[in-house]
Amino acid sequence: MQKSEFLWGSATAAYQCEGAWDAEGKGPSIWDQFCHSEKNTTGITGDVSCDFYHHYQEDIQMLKAGGQNSYRFSLSWCRILPEGRGRINEEGIAFYNRVIDCCLENGVVPNVTLFHYDLPQALAAQGGWANREIVEAFAEYAEVCFKAFGDRVKLWVTINEPKYYAYCSNIVGNYPPNHKLDFDRYFKTLYHEALASAKAVAVYRKLHQDGRIGIV
Repeated sequence: MQKSEFLWGSATAAYQCEGAWDAEGKGPSIWDQFCHSEKNTTGITGDVSCDFYHHYQEDIQMLKAGGQNSYRFSLSWCRILPEGRGRINEEGIAFYNRVIDCCLENGVVPNVTLFHYDLPQALAAQGGWANREIVEAFAEYAEVCFKAFGDRVKLWVTINEPKYYAYCSNIVGNYPPNHKLDFDRYFKTLYHEALASAKAVAVYRKLHQDGRIGIV
């Protein structure tokens, strides 16, 4: 990718489009847990959604056919690390390798987001973003992703709209874990998101990767 190249494309988030919610070793996310619970009064889930997991080639080819040259998508943390930390799901790594390679084969620049709201349920059970340990967990996850995909991905986003996530999760309560007017959790979440993003950037620099990284 030339630094002067103008990028024009589309964006998705993993839970919103992938489907395959429990396929090939993926662990449950907070959205899986919420949408399968009585709190979800709509009955709508992302279990299948657009089924990008099985149709990514067609979707990326449509990007190309539409004259787009970039695709911003997020990785599902629990598809890569089913428990949030520790064990790596190689089938999840293989899926994203296929997506990235398909982008490049079609002249589409991959722009990859590490966290777009689908926290592993295993980490949510330990307090999620309100728990200071999430910072180290996120750094470990980021390092796995950088090592697996950084040879081809040169545009990285650490966290998508951290303030909006903290607000919906802890003030409005329409995003899991569905806390309402919980200002203590809200400010802890914001603070830990900022720390986690900074730590992920530091890991990226330590690995001497040659792309660009930031926050949305």
